[in-house]
Amino acid sequence: MKCYDPENNRLVFLQEENVSSTYWEGHWSKYDTQRALIGENRLITGTTGRFLPRGSRILEGGCGLGRNVYALSKKGFEAYGIDFASETLQKVREVCPDLRLCVGDVTALPFPASFFDGYWSVGVIEHFYNGFAGAAREMHRVLRPGGYLFISFPCLSPYRKHKIKRKKYGLWEADDSRQGNFYQFALLTDEVCSYFCSLGFRFVARQGLDGLKGLKDEIGNDAVRGVLQKLYNSPSLPLRAVRLVAGRMLAPFTRHCDLLVLQRK
Repeated sequence: MKCYDPENNRLVFLQEENVSSTYWEGHWSKYDTQRALIGENRLITGTTGRFLPRGSRILEGGCGLGRNVYALSKKGFEAYGIDFASETLQKVREVCPDLRLCVGDVTALPFPASFFDGYWSVGVIEHFYNGFAGAAREMHRVLRPGGYLFISFPCLSPYRKHKIKRKKYGLWEADDSRQGNFYQFALLTDEVCSYFCSLGFRFVARQGLDGLKGLKDEIGNDAVRGVLQKLYNSPSLPLRAVRLVAGRMLAPFTRHCDLLVLQRK
């Protein structure tokens, strides 16, 4: 379920079930830990390599199964990961004990100031019901001057903005009793960028991601949505290639997420 919050200009995503720490442990438990580590996210490794040399020290805040930490380590980076899902991290350690993983809170990181050259935050800041300011301040603190922040989050794409204008979402009314069902926000990218710049970052680059997901999740026609869902889930190599191309072509209009690259001043 999605609602529009006009006061803060964002979408609010709600789940029927309670979203707690046990929810995330259950979410990650659905995946085969060993297989999850093998797949490389080339967006993560490629983007990192564009801005930082091998050997750079990089943290992923909210690392989940550690896939990106593993991939960055294999590419020659000194990669670390932190997540509050302790059971998940323990399973990852059993498969790959050499990964630098720790249980912790991204709003109170157990690392000294200016310790990292890079910081990845992949789909994390949108999950803070009371705002991501605490996590953002920690990102700034642990990055060295000149270090890079790579941060992705669901955004208000042109298609979502169009639906807002046409009043296709119900209106959100702040109610703390619904906090337990809160899942995430879709945020206005310019506002996110402005906030980080006010902390002492400068804007470097922006990229829209996953236009196919943004379309399938928002389109009103059930039949079309069903076709898009099958394409999105298909393991077929040819259809995966179609999905990749379609996602890139659709991203300017229906992207699900934005990726910001920012540099600490």
